[in-house]
Amino acid sequence: MHARIARDAAMAEAWRFGPVQVHALPYAPGQRGEPQVHATLARWLQRAPEEPLPLQRDAHGRPRLLAPYDDFDAGW
Repeated sequence: MHARIARDAAMAEAWRFGPVQVHALPYAPGQRGEPQVHATLARWLQRAPEEPLPLQRDAHGRPRLLAPYDDFDAGW
C-alpha cells in the first residue's frame, strides 16, 4: 500500500508544470471531450456538476472560461 501511495503522489507531482496542472482522462473514441471534462472542471472550480460551466469558444474554437473564472484556462 505504501508503494502505491508514494507512486500516486509522485505521479500527481509529475503532472504539475509550474502553475499548470495537467489531468489525464481516458480517451473515448468518437465522443466529444467537453462532456467528459465537465465533471472534472466543475470539481476544480467548486461548482455543482449539474451547473453549466461558463464557457465560450474563441475564434479558433478553443474553449475559454468566462467570469468569474476568466483568470483560469482549460483545454482538451
